[in-house]
Formats: sequence, C-alpha cells, structure tokens
Amino acid sequence: MSRASAMSMSCFRTVIAVEASGVYYAYLYFRKGAFPGLPRPPFVLGLEGVGTMSQAPADGVAPGWRVAFATFGSYAEEVVIPPDGEPWQIAVPISDDMAVGQAAGLAISGRTVVLLSDGVPAEGEGDTVLVFAGTGGDGWFLCQ
Repeated sequence: MSRASAMSMSCFRTVIAVEASGVYYAYLYFRKGAFPGLPRPPFVLGLEGVGTMSQAPADGVAPGWRVAFATFGSYAEEVVIPPDGEPWQIAVPISDDMAVGQAAGLAISGRTVVLLSDGVPAEGEGDTVLVFAGTGGDGWFLCQ
C-alpha cells in the first residue's frame, strides 16, 4: 500500500511512540473524576498527540510513519489504540514536516468535527451554520 493510499484511510489501530501530547484545561476536571465514562484516578492523563507508529496492523501501513492520534494516556511514552476501541480512538497519517504543536492538537478537534458533522442532520442546500469561536480547534476545522 502506498503512503498516499494510506493517507486516504479514515483510521487504523496501532501502537504509537509518543512525540508530544495535547494539553487541555479540561484535564483539571479529569483529575477530579468529574467526567463520566473516563478513567478514574489514578490514570495517565492525555487524550491526543503526535508520534511514530512502533507497531502497525497487518493492513500494509508501515511502522515508522508519523501519525496524529486520539486515545487515552497520551502523556505516556507509548500508547495503544485497540482494534475494539471507542469510535473516537483514531490514528491518521500526517506529513513528516507538520509542526509538532499543530499535530499534537489535531486529532480530538478533527474527530469531534467529523462526529458532529455526521451526527447533525442536514436540512438542505443553502442552510446556514453558525460556528462560535472559529479560531479555536473545533471551529477552525468546521470553517475549513
């Protein structure tokens, strides 16, 4: 499988050596156990980041590729995205020259926008959508 073909894949499951992790104010709430459904302390913080695949699934995607990812525990040195994980747990190939800061905060916002866009029924052509905070992560994706 060529790199271009893999770039068109919506997601794949793998093991990733973490290069950098996104950081959010919401992690203060995670530490308090205030988000239902998330791990309760003690646990490793982090929900997204950028890294290099150290193990790849058997679908032709090669170890060594750089990816933006979303999964639990991104503050660790290595993360695993299980094949039977949650729909938001993803890894997508990115270019080798993408800045670490951009890539580390890419996956959660991108996935949130995809889930939102797919989950909100469209009324029809010409409808208006209001995007609050178009300069934030989710808003930036929506405005693209």
